Formats: sequence, C-alpha cells, structure tokens
Amino acid sequence: MSGGAGGPGGTAGWPSERLAPGARCGISEAEWFHFLESGEPLHQWGPAFLLDEGRGACVRLYARDDSGAGRHLCARLDAAASDAARRGVLRLEVLSRRAADTITRLQGQPATSLREMEEQDAVSRRLTDAAEALYRQLIRD
Repeated sequence: MSGGAGGPGGTAGWPSERLAPGARCGISEAEWFHFLESGEPLHQWGPAFLLDEGRGACVRLYARDDSGAGRHLCARLDAAASDAARRGVLRLEVLSRRAADTITRLQGQPATSLREMEEQDAVSRRLTDAAEALYRQLIRD
C-alpha cells in the first residue's frame, strides 16, 4: 500500500506513511483520495475512513475536511486505539445489519404504522450515533 513512486511528485511516499503510531499530520486531498482508492478501507463513514495496515499493525484514520479550508488529516493510531477502532467497526457492522434487517422487514409490508416508522428511525439513529461517536473518539485520541 506504499505510495512509492506514486507519491506526490514521485517522492518516496506520502506523509501519512511516515507517521509514528499515535502521530497525526495534515494531508492533501490527493493523498486522501489515493488511500481511499488504493486500499480496501476497514470502514468508511462520510468523509472519513479507516485503513488497516494489517494483522498486529496500526490503523490509520483519514479524514477529509469538506468545509473548503483544506484541513484534511491522517492519524496513525497507536496499538490501543487501533484495537478500539477494530472493535468499534465490528460493533458498527452489527448495528448496520440490525438496521438493514429492520428496514427490509418493514419494506416488505403493504403499510407501515407510526410505531414501525419509529422503530426504523431508532435503529438507523443508533447506527449513525455509534459511527459518529467512534470517529469523534478516534480523531480526538
């Protein structure tokens, strides 16, 4: 997954590849897109994604700033934060399946009651809240 000659200007890599565990740096939008497209993200939520460096290695968090200010960043999580990220993604997968199952079950019915619409909204909200909390925690740490 190394930037190698594909890094900016043919350099030896991207800034995010040189980060020590627990460090962070500003990155370009080109770097953000490079890693989004060149790897298989562990998880993506809006303009942020997690890239797992492999078993026993760190997880990198890439976040794009959509405000136009260009404050894109990468944080290479330390071992504890990387483990928390992996556990958080597993929790999000469970919540995502529950939300999809609920939505699928309710869509198969001819009419949806207010209670069923509230149930659908609640499972979707739990997923959204959990994903936002995970990414906020990882960016903060």
